[in-house]
Amino acid sequence: MLPAGFGIELDPAVRRPRPEVLVGGAPVRVLRLTPSGATMVDAWAAGGPIAPAPGAQALAGRLLDAGIGHPRPGAASRPGPDDVTVVVPVRDDHPGLAATLDAIGKVGAVIVVDDGSVRPVAAGEAPGATLIRRATPGGPGAARNAGWQSAGTEIVLFVDADCLPAPGYLPTLLAHFADPRLAAVAPRILARAGAGTPAWLAA
Repeated sequence: MLPAGFGIELDPAVRRPRPEVLVGGAPVRVLRLTPSGATMVDAWAAGGPIAPAPGAQALAGRLLDAGIGHPRPGAASRPGPDDVTVVVPVRDDHPGLAATLDAIGKVGAVIVVDDGSVRPVAAGEAPGATLIRRATPGGPGAARNAGWQSAGTEIVLFVDADCLPAPGYLPTLLAHFADPRLAAVAPRILARAGAGTPAWLAA
């Protein structure tokens, strides 16, 4: 059961052609609501909490699991930026690392794992971060493992070099951890606009 006071807000990209139809999520899907379900969604969109009734809990879970809705925690305590360590694996992508570090924002700690770069990442290229160097490349998975094992926070966020978190990404992700059933959250990954990038991928 979701915590008392827990609410839901619809993803901004969700379309609602009719009161009983929601289109959105990742992957995109069509969710058909009963009249009572549509009434509940209206109440949640207006800021109301999710009732403890099984039907309300089940519908809320479907919205959250589909990415059609996002959590709106109540007064219960939730983690903040200081409770997060960001692990950034990188190999031979110094410009990408710089762009990623600039986009991370304020967090508790940042760990950069150089996965055997031909030109090792210098300390000055990761200001304020803990730098771990692997002598031989093991791939992003091995680099992530090396990073999280050195983290001192309960929540660890993985962001590969050359990936740019969207502005305001952290509060949205952290809100999910107000749900005690949750162990991991994954954001949507979108391609950046560039030569040959379809518009629907870059949107």
